[in-house]
Amino acid sequence: MTIDDKTGLVIRPQKPISVSRMEKDPAKLQDLYDEGYNLASMVKGL
Repeated sequence: MTIDDKTGLVIRPQKPISVSRMEKDPAKLQDLYDEGYNLASMVKGL
């Protein structure tokens, strides 16, 4: 993909995000990271 293609891929969470911008709870942040990692790994095969 090049810049001229003007195409892209958007990955969004499947469930609502339950963390704030200033979240300090490591468990919540890890859960959010894990969800994003799992979604990206599913899309990787496309």
